[in-house]
Amino acid sequence: MLASLQVIQQGAALGLRTVRKVFLTDRSNLPRSSSSVASGGADLVQLMPWPVLAHVGSARLAPFGSFIAGGFVADCDSIEQAMDLGAVGVSTSDTELWDYTRPDR
Repeated sequence: MLASLQVIQQGAALGLRTVRKVFLTDRSNLPRSSSSVASGGADLVQLMPWPVLAHVGSARLAPFGSFIAGGFVADCDSIEQAMDLGAVGVSTSDTELWDYTRPDR
């Protein structure tokens, strides 16, 4: 954990935007993870894996601030659900989703 914090601080010192990756394995690590993120100073948090976020809910994700949903984002519905939960974006290796544009709401 210390090494990733140092990398984030070094990136910020260079004027780079920084992202902290957090793997949510169960609800019991939510408070510890959000505390770690709050003290880390990253610009964004990537919360993974996406299917877990759908079960956590937006109220429990709010302490993470601006986040990107990642991991197993497989279709447009996943993107929409993640955005509805408060994600500012998603990350995916599925190149067919890279050009997806959210419909006007």
